[in-house]
Amino acid sequence: WLWWRVQVTDQSGQVIRSFKQHGEALSVSWTGLDTVGQPVPVGSYTMTMFAGRNGRSALPASLSLAVVPEPTPSPSPSPSPSGSPSPSPSP
Repeated sequence: WLWWRVQVTDQSGQVIRSFKQHGEALSVSWTGLDTVGQPVPVGSYTMTMFAGRNGRSALPASLSLAVVPEPTPSPSPSPSPSGSPSPSPSP
């Protein structure tokens, strides 16, 4: 069987999140949380994928990730006052 391991490391090389799977295909989604479920700080991270089968390992593959600040929502425009029609005097 084929095994997969994915590690997310910070700039100092510390593993902040790790995933393990078995099977022919790999599907991982990282939500920016560390191993205890806390959001990681804004910054650069590396995701490294390891795989192997029958006691042999493939060369790891890495990609760089950036965690950026969540944009603050812009305030919605306040409604401008609208004039209400004045009643017309009746003749």
